[in-house]
Amino acid sequence: MNKIIYKNQYFFYALVAFILIFLIFNIYLVFTKFELKIILPIIIQTAILIMLFTKHYLVKLILKIWFIIFFITAFGLQFIGKLLKDISYNFNMFDYQNYLIPGLMIFVGCIMLYFINETVEIVK
Repeated sequence: MNKIIYKNQYFFYALVAFILIFLIFNIYLVFTKFELKIILPIIIQTAILIMLFTKHYLVKLILKIWFIIFFITAFGLQFIGKLLKDISYNFNMFDYQNYLIPGLMIFVGCIMLYFINETVEIVK
């Protein structure tokens, strides 16, 4: 059976901490906003954490898909939407702070995707 080897333990701990921070934030949102649609990300993040600790062979693929969809694509669409809104108003109400969080999340998603490709290895 295939297993996963983490070449860099620091990246592994950083990845676990990163996912745990988002998991705790989503749990906080469930209790403060009472929106049930936030339960789906909680389930996904919990499943990813379980797969990380059990060294399941699909975790590399799942992590790639998760970072591409939820960080690069989702925040990329937010970035483009905010840019289109500013273009429609001729940049009269332009505020660079609107672009900081989406830009940062796109950057983090790309960095994590790079490190997943470099440090997570599937071994038979």
